[in-house]
Amino acid sequence: MPLALTTPGVYVQELPSGSRTITGVSTSLTAFVGQALRGPVDVPTRIFSFADFERGFGGLWTRSPLSQSVRHYFLNGGREALIVRVVNREVPSQDAAAAASVVLPVATSRMLLRATTAASAVSGFHQLEVTSVPTGATTFDVTVEAQDVDGNVLTDAGGDFSYTVSLDTTGNISAALAAATTGNTAAITLVELVGPAPTGAPDAATSTSFRASGVHYVALSRTASMKLVATSDAQALAGFDHLELVVRNVVGNTFDLDVTARDGSGVVLDDGTSAATYTSRSTWPATSRPRWRRAPARVGFNWSSSMARR
Repeated sequence: MPLALTTPGVYVQELPSGSRTITGVSTSLTAFVGQALRGPVDVPTRIFSFADFERGFGGLWTRSPLSQSVRHYFLNGGREALIVRVVNREVPSQDAAAAASVVLPVATSRMLLRATTAASAVSGFHQLEVTSVPTGATTFDVTVEAQDVDGNVLTDAGGDFSYTVSLDTTGNISAALAAATTGNTAAITLVELVGPAPTGAPDAATSTSFRASGVHYVALSRTASMKLVATSDAQALAGFDHLELVVRNVVGNTFDLDVTARDGSGVVLDDGTSAATYTSRSTWPATSRPRWRRAPARVGFNWSSSMARR
């Protein structure tokens, strides 16, 4: 109660001490903050065993010190823990995007040559060697040699069983090949076109014939570099380390592309709903951008293409 101050002087007023009891709280609850393979982000989640952590956050992961800490916590008698999973939300840099990219060769045009009956009948014939040299977008030179088992060019009294012929994909390649002959005494044609003519000049290459059903064949192809870059959604996946890309069932300029997002240990990433993988039937040049669908983000790759001779 306040004192009544009626005259000047010194007054003394005693107040209660104001001490209060400190309420006890549990000191056995430990919080862990860090990366995990999957699970809710920025939300404290209470767990009571490492089995709970495996179900909710994916268990042990080589890139997660948190997972190791939680495991040892429960191994050493821990009974209860709070887990807060965090992720890197920064936009990947150009360097990061470059590190998550791959360049695949894709055959966009193919020319199949077959040894003629006359070539196969040459004494000592073992194989053909064909060298293609592009001289323009549609023009190229082809050098053909008939060789023995040691890779030596076969000859007769008049010279070698070889010649070079200039071809143009806008012209009649089949007729041009049929008209080319060796400059020696035999004067024979060594190769003929099998199937459709190429749509572009083949890459610079030297190829040796392969034998199928007793007939020798040589395949020349034109390739393009197809660069696939992981999207920002893919790189933002918890645990993302790299993309695995597999090209299958190539038919002309159409192919199947298997795309899988994996962690540093090679495990396929999974958000708990579906695995981060899909197969797309694609056509070169690329006209679509297939994606693995998950809510709310989409994960896949960006196309970046350019023609390049190898």
